[in-house]
Amino acid sequence: MRSLKFFVITVTVLLISSNLFAQAFKWEFGLEGGAVIRTMRIEPPYPSLETKAGVSFTGGIAGQYNINEMWSVKLGAAYERKGSDIERTDIVTKGGVNMDYISIPLLLKAKFGKKIKFFVNAGPYLGILLSSKNRLDAYSNIPETETNTDSTTKKTDFGISGGIGMEIPVGRNGAFTIEVRDNFGLTNISESRETNAPEIKLNTVNFMVGYVFKFGLKNKK
Repeated sequence: MRSLKFFVITVTVLLISSNLFAQAFKWEFGLEGGAVIRTMRIEPPYPSLETKAGVSFTGGIAGQYNINEMWSVKLGAAYERKGSDIERTDIVTKGGVNMDYISIPLLLKAKFGKKIKFFVNAGPYLGILLSSKNRLDAYSNIPETETNTDSTTKKTDFGISGGIGMEIPVGRNGAFTIEVRDNFGLTNISESRETNAPEIKLNTVNFMVGYVFKFGLKNKK
């Protein structure tokens, strides 16, 4: 009797376990954030202004619908500081162009691998401007200055987003993510009314870590 009971319990546990492993999650929700390398592309360039890559930050939320084990659709919303560091050669000082956005990417994502999964994603993004300011460091007898440039900056930015990364499972329905993502601006964000004003386009490379929670079980076919 003991042997039969042990056999029944063992078979039951194996059946339940196999059923759990034969299930996938339909939805994912997570937090992600990290460091940003930001740059501006100015065409034609200002003669007395040099733009340089600067470091800023990003952070936000994302939701994902898993079509199957490989393909999914991801929608996010994140605070992102864009712009660039600058150097003025006419007055010999440095500063920065700080543009704060809510970036909303819509990404098609493909995952590969078994336990640890690697992924690539790509799609369009929309940036909604929160504020735009130019800062100049102190020089000669002039103190540091900050100028609001909301009126000369368009309220939206549009571009292409693409990234690669990896997903490391944590427990049964969680995972840590590591991703490098490039948000490449395609639109001129300058609203300047100056004659022959240059076009300004933005670019950010995001180095992000995150955590996702998976839910909504569905049986594999």
